[in-house]
Amino acid sequence: AAALYKLGLGAWGVRIPVALAAGALVWLAVRFARLLGGNGPAVGLAALAAHAEIYKSVDASGRVTYSNIPTKGAKKLSITPLTTVPPSSISDAGLKVDSQTQKMRDGMRYRILNEELKAEKDRLEASRKAVADAGGDEAKAKRYRDDEKLHEKNIEALKKEIANLK
Repeated sequence: AAALYKLGLGAWGVRIPVALAAGALVWLAVRFARLLGGNGPAVGLAALAAHAEIYKSVDASGRVTYSNIPTKGAKKLSITPLTTVPPSSISDAGLKVDSQTQKMRDGMRYRILNEELKAEKDRLEASRKAVADAGGDEAKAKRYRDDEKLHEKNIEALKKEIANLK
């Protein structure tokens, strides 16, 4: 059984998997740090870790729940704060490629996008043919018309992407 984290929401709580809770905490920490003008997750995580009180409880069926709300029989966990290191300054110079390599990459991308465009056009034609062949089966025809719309949107998006390369 997966361990659950009970996220406190006033008088109510929502149970979510621990892995999801950890991801949510990191996301919140990053958003919090940016809101305060901090420099990345280190600031937010340090702030969250400093104020986090986590409790672990096991119910009668053996299901483990982690929560920020103390409940009867829950044990407070001792969590050591994360060691944080300020981000180093990374130079953009090391991330640039020479013009020949970039031209090669752009050419490859152009070819791939054109192949995708051709495949989408073929799928659009197949959907149009399927609509015509559906006869009186309205449910089948609707599904193929929905496919048509999707392929038309994909074609427009690919055309825009190709236009941005030129």
